[in-house]
Amino acid sequence: MKISQELENILEYAREEAMRTGYFNIMPDHLFLGILREGKGRAVDFLRAAGLSTDELKEEIDSRISHSASLSYDYAEDISFARETGNLVNLAIAEAIKADDAQAEGIHLLRALMGHSHCNTSIILAKEGISANSIPMGHEKKPERESIPAKSISDLLSVVRINTELPS
Repeated sequence: MKISQELENILEYAREEAMRTGYFNIMPDHLFLGILREGKGRAVDFLRAAGLSTDELKEEIDSRISHSASLSYDYAEDISFARETGNLVNLAIAEAIKADDAQAEGIHLLRALMGHSHCNTSIILAKEGISANSIPMGHEKKPERESIPAKSISDLLSVVRINTELPS
């Protein structure tokens, strides 16, 4: 399973959002901030079509998670995915596989986030009537592609570095 350039950008933006909000671990809400910062793609199109303001969503998440000080870019290499966040990225890949999409994108990540009931993103969006099932997974007709040999699930899900240590 490939990860789209869009999803790669989102993951990098999530790292920067973690630093901006003062975290050494990328948390689920940072993934959503990464989606918003990417500013395009099916996930953002869906949110806008649902009548939501991406600027207002960003402000709401920021108000709930921002620490008083951001982290210096000197710490960029120390920022890693929290375990739950790595699991959400893996779930996004599983969503792409389930949808029979050629690559994992931001829309798959948004759907995975909505299945995580303990983050601000899912709470805020649920209040707006958004659920994982309301997020469309259909894509325009895909071109025929060659059969790809099956890989083990551990190979597919080893895409991200997950921090298993507790912060000190």
